[in-house]
Order: sequence, then structure tokens, then C-alpha cells
Amino acid sequence: PYGSFAGNQFAYGSAELRFPLAELNVAFLGYMPIRGILFGDIGYSRFSNQKFAAQKGNSFGAILQFPFLGYPFNYGFSWTDKDGLKNRKSVAYVGFSW
Repeated sequence: PYGSFAGNQFAYGSAELRFPLAELNVAFLGYMPIRGILFGDIGYSRFSNQKFAAQKGNSFGAILQFPFLGYPFNYGFSWTDKDGLKNRKSVAYVGFSW
């Protein structure tokens, strides 16, 4: 999540795999591509010249993307692991894609 890591030295990485699941042609709505997205993220941060422990975390998950009212609607879920604390998080949001 935004603001979950603090420090002035950091490294991060992200990877995504996007693939088509179905292509529908719905009356009055037109062409509707449905996509799947698999992702993985990793991050590391720390303060220089400080004795605080470094923060590490990673997450991975999947997203289902389909058009809704002309905009790509995404529903996804992810698993996160931050400093040994494991939990499952489900998130739904409307976003733009390219």
C-alpha cells in the first residue's frame, strides 16, 4: 500500500503478464474484451546511516479486467508478505489501462 515503506534508500521491482480470456460481442454494448492479469511485486527500503532494520515486502495476485460503461473495470486479489506478516487482501477498483 501507498506509504507502507519508509527510507531514503530503496529498490523495487514489478512484473505483469496480461492475456486475453474472452472476446464478447454484446448487443447494444459492442465489443467487450475480457483480460486476465497476473502480477508480482517486491520492495526493499532503509535509511542510510541509521540502525533501523530494513523493510522488505512482496505481493502477488491476479486481476480480471473487463469494460464497464466504457472504462476498464478491474477486480483483483493479492497476497502480501511484509516483514513476515502474511495476509490476504481483496481489492476492487476502476482504472485506466493501456
